[in-house]
Amino acid sequence: TTHWVTALAHHADDVDENRLIRLSFGNRTNLDGMRPLRVVRGVTLFRPLLATRKSELRQLVANLKLYHLRSDEDRSLRGCVRSLLSSRSKDEQQSMRALLQSLGRTSSTLDALISEFSSKHVAVGGYFPLP
Repeated sequence: TTHWVTALAHHADDVDENRLIRLSFGNRTNLDGMRPLRVVRGVTLFRPLLATRKSELRQLVANLKLYHLRSDEDRSLRGCVRSLLSSRSKDEQQSMRALLQSLGRTSSTLDALISEFSSKHVAVGGYFPLP
């Protein structure tokens, strides 16, 4: 069978925006929903740029004179989050992004602990006894 791979240009700013959106809906775990590799319906989604800032990508595209598509989501929830973040000073933006990255790392650690606990102590319909 053929296995398809799709490369996506999601970047670090997208990850931060997702974290802020998830926090606004009350999520405290699973804040890092975007993964570098994920298989959906037999298609591997490859996101090689998750650690790269949008400003770096824009500079690269300009320097190399590359054709690119720009998402037009100004009216979407993501567009509102982008607008909120961009309305802040550069120092505030850097502080917020650093905080969101820290929350993402903490959330991933918490997710792993919850998964480990659940696999050892939670059964369908109840709990296993604690050691």
